[in-house]
Amino acid sequence: MPDRPKTIHDLLWNNPMVRDRLARRQRELELLEAARQRVPGGLQRHCIDAHLEDTTLVLVLDSPAWATRARFLARDLGAALAARDLTAVRIQTRPPQPPRQHAPKAQVGTPRRLSAATVEHLRTAAEHLDDPELAATLRRLAEHHAEDDTSSD
Repeated sequence: MPDRPKTIHDLLWNNPMVRDRLARRQRELELLEAARQRVPGGLQRHCIDAHLEDTTLVLVLDSPAWATRARFLARDLGAALAARDLTAVRIQTRPPQPPRQHAPKAQVGTPRRLSAATVEHLRTAAEHLDDPELAATLRRLAEHHAEDDTSSD
């Protein structure tokens, strides 16, 4: 009878180095939740992460204003969590990161067009340039927008 394939969970938890890191992270998340339960309601949602540095819990907040408020509570919070072998709580700020976008989203609607005055400025600038490649580029840009302006009439 063939052995059943191991799950990723089993593979990770059977590796001693990974198991130690997963257990540490699980403890950090438990401490984050315990800290959230011990701070005022408005502050709870701004506690976005926590990590351990030796026996210090570093509580990460999403704004400097809320971090300042949390610093006033850090000593009491450390005392409340001391039963978990912590000696101190330190507050750190990390603004939330915008979600990553893998590819730029397609523009919705009509792309922005240059005005007739801008098209004329491009043509005039092209006439007075010494660089022929740049002049040609400005002319192409002007013609592209001039064509679009005449086709939309």
